[in-house]
Amino acid sequence: MPRLPTAGLSILALVTVVVSTAATASVPHTPWLAYGRTPDVQNAAATPITVASAKTMRELWHASIGGLITAQPLYAPDVRAAGRLEQLVIVASGNNTIGALDLATGRTVWRRSLGGTPPQVCGGKGGIESTPVIDASSHRIFVIGGNGRLVALDLASGRPIAGWSVPIITRTDVEVVWGALRLANGVIYVPVASWCDKGDDSGSWDGRLVQVDEKTHRILRTFDVVPGAKNGGSIWGPGGVSIDPSDGSVWTGTANAVVNDGENLDEQKPLAERIVHLTPSLKVLGSVREPDSNPSVLGDQGFGGTPVLFKPVGCPAMLAVNSKDLYTYVWRRDAITAAPVLRLRLGQSGSGNTFYAQPTWFPATRTLVVDGAMIPGGQGTEGAVGLRLQKDCKFTLAWGVNIGGGVAPQPLAAGRVGFVSATRVGKVYAIDAQTGLILNTFDTKQAAYTAPMSAGSSVIVGSADGTVYSFGH
Repeated sequence: MPRLPTAGLSILALVTVVVSTAATASVPHTPWLAYGRTPDVQNAAATPITVASAKTMRELWHASIGGLITAQPLYAPDVRAAGRLEQLVIVASGNNTIGALDLATGRTVWRRSLGGTPPQVCGGKGGIESTPVIDASSHRIFVIGGNGRLVALDLASGRPIAGWSVPIITRTDVEVVWGALRLANGVIYVPVASWCDKGDDSGSWDGRLVQVDEKTHRILRTFDVVPGAKNGGSIWGPGGVSIDPSDGSVWTGTANAVVNDGENLDEQKPLAERIVHLTPSLKVLGSVREPDSNPSVLGDQGFGGTPVLFKPVGCPAMLAVNSKDLYTYVWRRDAITAAPVLRLRLGQSGSGNTFYAQPTWFPATRTLVVDGAMIPGGQGTEGAVGLRLQKDCKFTLAWGVNIGGGVAPQPLAAGRVGFVSATRVGKVYAIDAQTGLILNTFDTKQAAYTAPMSAGSSVIVGSADGTVYSFGH
């Protein structure tokens, strides 16, 4: 699977856009310690934003940070650093650095390099591509950089924790971690994929999910998407894996096996290009194949997103996911081998328009919001789409908003207000998830590939022209 289809971004810098809705002291400082905030990757703010508040945001400050970012920023409130209490926004970038910013001012509190980044087989540099994870109880950040080693850093200073370094990837020119790290019950989940689906002289990559024990920093178990050595399979989703809070089971999307079936390449064997359900010990509970195909990207099918788990009031527990076959799917979690609850083609055809990322469930409006979509009946217009869940537990099209297209990250739900990105035009929009009306527009200059998140009274996204913006009141 290729890198994000935007020319020249490898030499651009990170932008983190901070959209503030009120003074930071006026709202609870709920941590955002992992991608999507909750283990089920819902990407929902703990504190809602009102429609009126969203309409009146303005720029408060801007700052500059280096490196292209694909990892979602994180938020750790009330950290004692250098003798003062800090509200830290943690930012990891493709130049293989990770740092902490002060939420109120954008001031750099600390910055740490994880070393150099050797060239990859598909060009560019490989630094920190995945979202780190924070353990607030031990004051540590876990992150994997360009050398393929999972390391722990001190939250207050960024200093490496002595003795904490676990080799996950040795063929760093072939394999990479795109998906977010996740921490549950003392176990860190690390999803492994490939650089542009290219192998080396020794063979293809090995897509897998690796469990690491936080206390002993040893590898516990590995789920191999395609059992055997150097035969492909990958876990691509920006959210990594989703974990069901009710039973600890693990959900993930996979893609791109390298298995020859006679004379033909079969990319779906045995558990590639599927949604896979695993026990906490990584035993397979079930799976479902990608139901459709996208002729414009034959040879690069599969799930590029992470399953989002949600439980609507009055309906069964569900999961939602986008697929590179251009469809958005919703399945009942207790019946994933049955027909999907929703099967709707929303992606745009063309080799540069594979349908990544995740939808977001807005419980306040019973709406599933899909960004980076072709608007049904919109005569080729692109933007965000709202799918309303009815009392019969079926979805209908509620609205579509033409904001422009591109490879879009997962939207942020903040009560009735949502934040969606239009990467092709370098903008982030606040929208009303009930009506689809645009409430405000924020210019990020370059594409904002990171999923928006909330920190205190702020909404934060990452972009690519070297500036950090803060918007508020």
